[in-house]
Amino acid sequence: MDHKYKVELADDKSYIIELKEDTLWMNNEPVSTDIAKTGKEEWNVIRDHQSFNIKLLEFDKSAKVIKLRVNEEVFTLSIKNKLDLLLNEMGMSLGQGAKMKDIKAPMPGLVLEVLASAGQQVSAGDPLIILEAMKMENIIKATGDGTVKNVLVKNQDTVEKNQLLMEME
Repeated sequence: MDHKYKVELADDKSYIIELKEDTLWMNNEPVSTDIAKTGKEEWNVIRDHQSFNIKLLEFDKSAKVIKLRVNEEVFTLSIKNKLDLLLNEMGMSLGQGAKMKDIKAPMPGLVLEVLASAGQQVSAGDPLIILEAMKMENIIKATGDGTVKNVLVKNQDTVEKNQLLMEME
């Protein structure tokens, strides 16, 4: 099974990491590494004839943040999976209590029902729009707190992928 992640470092560098079958890819290039577990949360990685001792210092599963010590340097990594990347493309994020960004259509479809109106306060988890796509109803929910500034679609509107549906403030 293939897996794709975006890894962001604190210094604004980011990498696309993919696991395709038994091969690790970084930014669309295969990476040759040898990895050996040396302790409960420690590994030795050899890449390009260089050895790296890696120790997991912290792992916040809900925030998807990892702190690693690589040799003597500490790195904080933010990990985003396929769902996180899709939500970011839609202008949404999984952060609880985060201020919401504008809502965009995740895919082409038909607006079955608009559940929020301009001026309405919304909280994380509140349903905003029901969108039919590929004969399935998809409920687009608020991913954070905010106020609906403007609703740009109405019931029975056809929308395209990434089309702006609601402006938030």
